[in-house]
Amino acid sequence: HAGQESDYSEPAKSGDVIGMLLDLDVGTLGFMKNGKMLGLAHWLPTNSEFFPCISLSEHGHSVLTLNFENP
Repeated sequence: HAGQESDYSEPAKSGDVIGMLLDLDVGTLGFMKNGKMLGLAHWLPTNSEFFPCISLSEHGHSVLTLNFENP
């Protein structure tokens, strides 16, 4: 991010559904909120391995459901 911060979207709130779109063929990462695409979040480095990791700021206040799809 070259030391720069910027808002990607309005903050998520209770009841919001967040989706992550990882396209390893193209090398992009994007997110959805409540079914609406929020746009490209990152270009990914080539020839890298990725490992899923999820961080929740309020432990015990979130519901987490994982669904992996291979188009």
